[in-house]
Amino acid sequence: MACDLLVGTQGYAKTVRLLGQDSIERPRSEWRFVTVCPPIVPLAVFKAAQRRRVALDGTIGLTDGELIDDLKKVLALHGRLSVQLINDSPLCRHPSIYAKRFGSMLKTYAQVGYVPPKYVKGRSLDGGHITKEEMIAELQRLERTYGRVTVERINEDIRVPAVWTLRRVFGSLPQAYAAAGVQWGRSYDQLNAR
Repeated sequence: MACDLLVGTQGYAKTVRLLGQDSIERPRSEWRFVTVCPPIVPLAVFKAAQRRRVALDGTIGLTDGELIDDLKKVLALHGRLSVQLINDSPLCRHPSIYAKRFGSMLKTYAQVGYVPPKYVKGRSLDGGHITKEEMIAELQRLERTYGRVTVERINEDIRVPAVWTLRRVFGSLPQAYAAAGVQWGRSYDQLNAR
């Protein structure tokens, strides 16, 4: 509801009541206004805020269109979308906001025309969970490809389960690396951060 006192006016005749009937709220366009004090906010700013309020349609923060535009920027930048990319991007809100607004992350992706690959991180091609032996094989593949295994490589590679999954299955990342017999180490950025 707009606070007309900000622009120095007060509305009246907001309802009408016919004899023997309940009060009926009149549309804002039929209200009458009188100037009661000097304006606190310029009329142009007040009207812009009202347009924004209408555009938000009762939601908090950004309109659907603004949220979608931010996702389009991330998609253009990375060529793909994921919860992690959205979470890490300063352009976007938290992924839970998108999931709540649009119903799910898959429905969110559909808003920008993005179809995620059928292969889900850390799952077999049929969508099921991969075995402990398959996890070990994927860690070994990472080592063969890059020479060593890092958290960054695990996060980037869609075929390797998430770090938290490896920790859950093996007890810790070092135990997962030991089970796979792979060389692991800190990333270049982590070494330089010391």
